[in-house]
Amino acid sequence: MSWTYTDNPLGSPRDALRFKIGDTNQDDPLLTDAQCGYLLDDYANDILRAAIAGCEALAAKFAASRPSGAGDIDNPPQDKAKVFLALADKLRIEAESEEAKEEEEEADWLPKPGYSSTALNRKALFRRGIGYDKSDTDQ
Repeated sequence: MSWTYTDNPLGSPRDALRFKIGDTNQDDPLLTDAQCGYLLDDYANDILRAAIAGCEALAAKFAASRPSGAGDIDNPPQDKAKVFLALADKLRIEAESEEAKEEEEEADWLPKPGYSSTALNRKALFRRGIGYDKSDTDQ
């Protein structure tokens, strides 16, 4: 099982994914490098979407786990599952907020319906001279 974290979320999509999920402790790894790679490939390097899927996968993993001993009774794996489901919900809200912001930014550059006061007040761009006498076209 390969697990690496270089503490570089800006330069590494895998580190960004691990940072979003909270998988930064080498003594308690949650996802392998291969699993992180799969999530990033599956979601076209969309860190938030991959992190949501990772949290849901971890929640499923912990929900199916049984306490390993008497010490786990106070901190059952099902509590970890709830934490990861809550984190997935939080990340989902963050992703939806980013999507709404991107849509708003995209809509800002689109031309708005209406008119241009400069277009309404400009003089003729060309003169045909057909059917007009010279006094009409010199204005």
